Amino acid sequence: MIKKIFALLLILTLTILIPCHAEETAAPTMYILTLEDAINMALENNQQLVACQVKKDAAETTLSVAKTEQKDAKKSPIIVNELIYVKNGYAVAASEMQIRLADAEYQQISNRISYQVTEKYYTIKLAEQLLLIHQNGHNMAKENLEIVSSQFQMGMVSDLEVQNALIQVTRTDYARRDASRNYWLAREDFKIALGLEGNCEFSLIDNITYEDYEPNPDAEIPVALTTRYDVMALRELAQLDELYFTITEKITAENTADYKNAKSTWLQSQYNYDTNSQLIGLSIRASANNIHTTKENLDVATMALEVKEREYETAQLKFSMGMITNLELVKVQTELLQAQTELESAKLSYKLAMEKYQYEITYGL
Repeated sequence: MIKKIFALLLILTLTILIPCHAEETAAPTMYILTLEDAINMALENNQQLVACQVKKDAAETTLSVAKTEQKDAKKSPIIVNELIYVKNGYAVAASEMQIRLADAEYQQISNRISYQVTEKYYTIKLAEQLLLIHQNGHNMAKENLEIVSSQFQMGMVSDLEVQNALIQVTRTDYARRDASRNYWLAREDFKIALGLEGNCEFSLIDNITYEDYEPNPDAEIPVALTTRYDVMALRELAQLDELYFTITEKITAENTADYKNAKSTWLQSQYNYDTNSQLIGLSIRASANNIHTTKENLDVATMALEVKEREYETAQLKFSMGMITNLELVKVQTELLQAQTELESAKLSYKLAMEKYQYEITYGL
């Protein structure tokens, strides 16, 4: 409940800064969503999954026809090559393969939708944080301008210091405006991913939180290569081509074009399966490595922000004592805002690296 109240207050704050658009005149529809809510909504509204289910239904119909034709072929006294393939179960095997692949493809599409929604959900959360950071930076710049202006009136600083403080106010205002536009774009992108239309506002409950995660690609890659749709499709095709060649081998001589074409197709399919399985395994390992890289970047960004916070406190003290100019203070202030931005971005990168890896080691993306 506390999270929901905070999220609503955040939306009210952000609404002040979000650019208005002429086409959005009606009162917005508010969606209060956890990540799980958002993923379920996207899965319910996605036509790709409907199309995949229709494809499976078609394969099941084809399988029924293939089984009937196989029975008829076994009874037929006429021996022709086409009937021999049907009689030996090639058509049945092809239809069964299509059903298995439709199931795996459905899971892969679900994975892809879920990850895309996850990415867009947390991108909005990042955009919210960046907007707040830049709003805070703008407030700091305005406070600094007031101080410098007062000092100028007392003859303590030059006009150049006032101009520099004014530039910082303008710079932070532009950064704030840019952050608000980016937030609006992230919201619209998220809306499309959920299959929504019209004027929408979102209160997203889940924050970018994380726990340290240690991938185990040596154990997880072999399992992934048995479940991923892309690998399964290559394996199933190689097995089907092998069956076709096995049947062809029984009815044609080795020196015929049919025999050689069937063998060539099978060998090529097997090569594709073997080679691409290795490449997919390597890509999974790269995803695991990205978890380590983003975590290291997060650690560095965390340490960098701690240093910049201390530097800013020191700079404020020195400026109040006349030991540094306002130009130097503004430089430290800018570096602090940059460090805050980099830390929030690093959090998102690490979070998404972990999320993506979990999908990569199941049915893939």
